[in-house]
Amino acid sequence: MYHGRLRRFRIASTNRKVQYLFFAGRRQIWIGALQATTTELSSFGLRTIDVEAPEELLLPGYEYHFLDEAEDPPEFITQIPPGFAGPSSKVDPVRADTSGWLDQVPVIQEFRRQVLRRR
Repeated sequence: MYHGRLRRFRIASTNRKVQYLFFAGRRQIWIGALQATTTELSSFGLRTIDVEAPEELLLPGYEYHFLDEAEDPPEFITQIPPGFAGPSSKVDPVRADTSGWLDQVPVIQEFRRQVLRRR
């Protein structure tokens, strides 16, 4: 689906309060999750502090974007900001490429400059 191997990178924010989980494929780079860098855990082994982030920051490389014909009338379903949906996946046609949006996200641009250029 992602045109080859995916690499994962965990990178701390500038203020070291948040850790980003980046995924980098041949075409797309996206943030899979944000996690507080606190060491305090709940009794379930989870971090006790959540990181709130806009949904648009955490779009995967492909996201839902399709016409649901099971609805009457058919309903268009998308999780991609308007105007940014790329081609549909050949593996999963109900998902479209989100790189048009992701490539404009400043933290992803910085990741490309600071991390991928060094490799």
